Amino acid sequence: SAPYARRVIERRGLEGLFDAVYGVEHAGYHPKPQPRAFEAVFALDGLQTARAAMFEDDPRNLLVPHGLGMRTVHVAPAALPAVEAAHIHHHTDDLGAFLARL
Repeated sequence: SAPYARRVIERRGLEGLFDAVYGVEHAGYHPKPQPRAFEAVFALDGLQTARAAMFEDDPRNLLVPHGLGMRTVHVAPAALPAVEAAHIHHHTDDLGAFLARL
């Protein structure tokens, strides 16, 4: 949910770095990686996928965003082998440091 995500962002010291935070409630309770979940959220703000990024620890949840034209960032201790990561643009094991470099 969005309230949970906001608490995590705050506790990680990342508040103020995101234009918006969405939860499953904004997607009509359709979970990711269902395409209609992304479409519902994008419709809320007229999001342009070419100007958006998806940060995710489960690489399977990056397939649809990649297909929609979003930049994808795998956040996990280890990167996937290249053959499994064609849909992943970036990998990081330190989200705070990754965002600080942007």
